Amino acid sequence: MFGANDSGKSNFLLALALAFNNKNITEKDVFRSQHFAYSKENNVAIDLKFIPVDANGVRTETFNDAWGLHLGDNVLSDENDKEYFAFRTKFIYDSDRDEYRRERLLIDSWTNDNVVDGKGIGGRTLSAFEFIYLDAHRDISSDIRDKASMWSKQLSKIKMSEDAKADIESSLETLSQRIMGESPFLQQASEDLSASTNTEDSQVDIHPITRTVDEIYKGLDIYITQNSSSAIPISNMGAGTRSRAVFASLKTVINEKTRNATDSPFFCITAFEEPEAHIHPQAQRKLIDDFSQIQGQRIITTHSPYILSSSNVGDLIYVAMQNAETRFSSLSELRLQEDEISKVKRMVVDTYGEILFAKLVILAEGHTERLALPVFFKSYFNCFPHEVGVSITGIDGQGNYATFLKTLESIGIEWVVFSDGEPNVVKALADSIKDLKGLSATPDLNKYNNIVVLDSPNNYEKYLVSMGYTDEIIATINDYEGKPHEDAPTYFETSSKRDFLQPNSPKCEVCNNVIWVKTDRRFCCDAGKKQALIACLEKEKIKYALPIAQKICEVSESERKYPPKIKHLLEQIGKLMGDYR
Repeated sequence: MFGANDSGKSNFLLALALAFNNKNITEKDVFRSQHFAYSKENNVAIDLKFIPVDANGVRTETFNDAWGLHLGDNVLSDENDKEYFAFRTKFIYDSDRDEYRRERLLIDSWTNDNVVDGKGIGGRTLSAFEFIYLDAHRDISSDIRDKASMWSKQLSKIKMSEDAKADIESSLETLSQRIMGESPFLQQASEDLSASTNTEDSQVDIHPITRTVDEIYKGLDIYITQNSSSAIPISNMGAGTRSRAVFASLKTVINEKTRNATDSPFFCITAFEEPEAHIHPQAQRKLIDDFSQIQGQRIITTHSPYILSSSNVGDLIYVAMQNAETRFSSLSELRLQEDEISKVKRMVVDTYGEILFAKLVILAEGHTERLALPVFFKSYFNCFPHEVGVSITGIDGQGNYATFLKTLESIGIEWVVFSDGEPNVVKALADSIKDLKGLSATPDLNKYNNIVVLDSPNNYEKYLVSMGYTDEIIATINDYEGKPHEDAPTYFETSSKRDFLQPNSPKCEVCNNVIWVKTDRRFCCDAGKKQALIACLEKEKIKYALPIAQKICEVSESERKYPPKIKHLLEQIGKLMGDYR
């Protein structure tokens, strides 16, 4: 699960924990909004439904024999005769005790949003389920010393034969006596302590190490040896190492429980809150593979694009706060073909995963706009795009609009498009909107407030030149490139006179290919100067994009500070997200 901060991801995990554990809630835990005033008369309910799946996670018609026997008459069937099991954890306010009391009830029917609860559920039924919640503050060095931790509970269950136990404790006694024999201080301390007792013939024995096997575990520690270094306690390692060690120990515990569940079935739900905390990017990519080896169902909340890029698209769920309610949108609901899913994975999740965490995404065709638009945004709104949850993305080609738009639209992220005016680009964008909206005819893009198209047939560079920013662009290029010496001509003057190739007409009569003819370029008129400038920009568009945008924003005249189409784009963003100036 991914999404912006405060969208409800942690609260979802808390609800799962409350459904399984014995903790209670207080008034502060209860949802409230301007449309739903808090009242002690309103009960709080957490409903969970479990469905049978095969080894590939695909839903099956019925539970297997083990689960069917365990759940018995508690198994229900939906309108398609597919089995499921469900229960409700209800919190009811008790006015006499001035607190909430908890009830767990079987669910008798679950149809869409209509859920009907029934009788209480027995502890035996829920004994086959376990929920484990790992928050962002996990630390293995703390777990091995915390008696209430999962680690300590498992250590207390270690079993061994009586013979082995007797042999180990005999060895412990021998080691203890040897230590005493080597320490005059401990020997004297034992005599002095014996003399201090009030009982005659009493004796005080000092045991430098524990005498029993059960007590050994209390001193358990984990050491890490790197290359030829001495062993280092894990408590002295970094927070990332200690965090990953928790995941590794969890895998051992859960998988061991699953293997030992022979008398009855066992199903574990493990929730990881922001597992990327303290872990470097390359290790974050490996976490998904680590988690996939843990038996049961895994639920992860994350802000890491690296974790998203390592996940299957069908497993990703977007979480957003809309009108004071947490909404969940699954990327599996995109209903894409196999090749389209691959494209979403490759172009959106893997390459531009950060846009999935944005409040608003600006889609532009190339890297030039991706470099320039943040400069205009900062100048106009007096803040950087990322400060207000805006992501600016180059889609790397006109044919990729549909992939980005379908993804953003499906999960409810606001978007705007800043498109070149070249006919083929405009057509590709119009076709994408037609497909996205399910229209029967090609739409008029001018009717969409969140789509800004440059004047035909301009791309971004040609548009700036056509809007009269020639002097600013030439000054930027000359400043950027410099001169070899003071008396040398400027870079643009030199560049505009260089030979270059132009296509000749007609084409070759034999192969029908374009014939390129070397032509001397000597531009002296205004039209020729613009043509030379466009040629220079087309050659090095990415290199000049950022400084040119900065130069334009330095223009003193307010009406020229933002090219008209860019100003229109910024105005539309302001309407969607609020004016941040």
